[in-house]
Amino acid sequence: MERFMSQQRLPGRDPIEMPVSVEPLSESRTSNKEQETLQRRQTKWELAQRVRQLYSNGLGVCAIAHEVGLSRKTIRKYISWTEVPITRRTSRGTLLDTYRPYIEQLVQEPLSCPVILERIRAKGYTGFRSTLSQYVADLRRLRKRGEEPIVRRHRVSRRAAAKLLTQPREHLKVGDMPYLTKLFAKVDGTTTLNELVQSFYNLMKVKNGSGLDNWLERAMASGIRELRNFAQGIRKDYVAVLAGISEPWSNGQVEGQVNRLKNLKRQMYGRASFALLRARLLHDAM
Repeated sequence: MERFMSQQRLPGRDPIEMPVSVEPLSESRTSNKEQETLQRRQTKWELAQRVRQLYSNGLGVCAIAHEVGLSRKTIRKYISWTEVPITRRTSRGTLLDTYRPYIEQLVQEPLSCPVILERIRAKGYTGFRSTLSQYVADLRRLRKRGEEPIVRRHRVSRRAAAKLLTQPREHLKVGDMPYLTKLFAKVDGTTTLNELVQSFYNLMKVKNGSGLDNWLERAMASGIRELRNFAQGIRKDYVAVLAGISEPWSNGQVEGQVNRLKNLKRQMYGRASFALLRARLLHDAM
C-alpha cells in the first residue's frame, strides 16, 4: 500500500473549522464529531464533579488522587473548575511563513523551485525542500486559474493515506470520509485498491478460504502492479495462505514464546548460558 502511495501525488487535506460551543453540556450539536466532543466533555465534567464532592467531604488532594486514579496536578485543576473550560487548537506556523512574500515575488519572475530554495536559504530558511515545492506548486496552480493565494493545506503522508484505505469503513473517523472521497477522485486506482483490500480483509475475518481464488484473479486483473506482486506471492505459498485463511489455528502461541525468550535474553544482556535461559523459561512457564 505504501509503495503504491509513494508513486502518487496525494491531495492535501482541506482545513476544517470546527465551531466550539460556549455551553459545555449543550445538546444542540448533532454531527458525529460534535457528539464525540460533547460526550468527552460530559465525562470530564462528571469526573470533575466527583472530585469536587470528595474535596468538599474533607478528603485531601493526595487521597482523592489515590481514589480516582489521577495525578495531584489534575485533581487541583478539577477542584478549581466551575465548568469545563473550552480549549481551542491554534494553527501551527511553518518555517516558510516568514519568506512567503519573497517567494511570491520570485515565482513571478519566474524562477525554478531549486533556485528559489537557494535564494531563501541565503536569507536563513532552514526548512525542507518538499515544503517549499508544495507551496510553490500550489501558488502557480492558483495563479494560473486567476485565483489569489493561498489557503494552507494539511499534507497527508503516504502511510496515513494507506491506513485510510486499509481500515474498515466503520473504524474511520467522521473527518476522514471527505478526504477518502477526495482521494478516490484524485488518485487513479485507489477505488479498486480499496475494494480489493477490504475484500481480502473480509476473507480473513470470516475465514472464507473458498473466496481466495476469485480474489487472486481480481487482483491479477486490477492493473495495479503492487497488488499483482502480492497475488503472485500468495500463489507461490498458496497452500499455507489458504490454510491460514480457512483454519482456526494460528502460530501466535509459538511467536509469543519466542518473543518471551528474546526478552529474557535481553534482560541478561545476552550473557546467559543455555542452562540459565532454560531454567528461567521453564520457571516462568510453571
